[in-house]
Amino acid sequence: MKRISKQLALTLFLAFNFWANAQTEKTAPFHISFITPLSTNGMDSWNTTNNFSINLFAGYSGGLDGLELGGFANILKNDMKGAQFAGFSNVVLGHSTGAQMAGFANYTGQSFDKGAQFAGFSNVVNASSEVIQGAGFSNTVNGKLQGVQMAGFANFARGVSGGQFAGYININTADLSGAQISGFGNVATGDVKGVQIAGFFNFAKNVKGTQIAGFFNYAETLEDGIAIGFLSYIKNGYHKVEVESNESFYAMTSYKTGTRKFYNILSLGGSLRNDVLIWGYGYGIGTTLPLSPKWDVQIEASSYHINEDEWHTDKLNLLNKLKLTASYQLSDYVSVYAGPSMNLLVSSRRDAEGNFARSAIVPWDIFDKEYDENRVIMYPGFTLGIRL
Repeated sequence: MKRISKQLALTLFLAFNFWANAQTEKTAPFHISFITPLSTNGMDSWNTTNNFSINLFAGYSGGLDGLELGGFANILKNDMKGAQFAGFSNVVLGHSTGAQMAGFANYTGQSFDKGAQFAGFSNVVNASSEVIQGAGFSNTVNGKLQGVQMAGFANFARGVSGGQFAGYININTADLSGAQISGFGNVATGDVKGVQIAGFFNFAKNVKGTQIAGFFNYAETLEDGIAIGFLSYIKNGYHKVEVESNESFYAMTSYKTGTRKFYNILSLGGSLRNDVLIWGYGYGIGTTLPLSPKWDVQIEASSYHINEDEWHTDKLNLLNKLKLTASYQLSDYVSVYAGPSMNLLVSSRRDAEGNFARSAIVPWDIFDKEYDENRVIMYPGFTLGIRL
């Protein structure tokens, strides 16, 4: 008996859907409902396109060519042309042209052409679209976006011509022509023609433009642009290893990564002066200015924490170096460089009597002054090295 009842219910359900879908599409200039089918369109609601529709709670209609207002939700079986406003959500299973605005979420099942979605939480378009999306949490275009996405947390698209702006992260799984700006990270798995700006990291395949990150940038190639961050790794970009000697470190090695226009410097050096073992590690930034096919000029600024006769000096002992060098290309892989530098040591180290100690790394000085918390010493220097 139960089996017969289930079969009967399934048959009635299929018959109802067949009947509903077989009805002739209609147009109504005005429609009002409490909840479908308690409406002026009755059982014809899902086959009727309305010009002006009011759903006191929620309504399911065939389509919209005009304006629809819903206390809770608006749902359209086919296309929307005009504007939908709902307290909670708008759903269009077909195409949309115009505007969707909801307290919580908007959804369009096919393309959204020349319009906008604004929601308190999330917007979703399930095909390539020309649309502006603004949401408190996230926006998704499951295809190519021509337009702008603005979200409190995240944006997703499969190709962007325009911009993505998010509080946390932007993800684009194809090419980007425009801008990605986020509080944490940007990802573009295709080519970028434009700019990526993030609080922490940027990732792209090939970049023709600019990457700016609080910590890390990655790209396979970067053309006609610059990557600025604490650390940038351009796979086919600027990668150099240097070994040099200068007035402060008898031997120092450095790794440079980024682009010729802007690169990061990681360094490690050591000295033995007056029977005191000195070693330091540092970070810096630099730029290369080409003069000719063989000659370049480098301008670099670096800071090093100096450890003196111990594994690690806990006190402030910071050497800041500004360096100007000229380099000559000996071969495709080897160049030599030399040039002057200016050094500024800021130290809070004190001796056993409580007086400021003079660092053993300082060979001479042109300025030496003690302040309340630190001793500041300035001295010029010179650098000579080889670059691989």
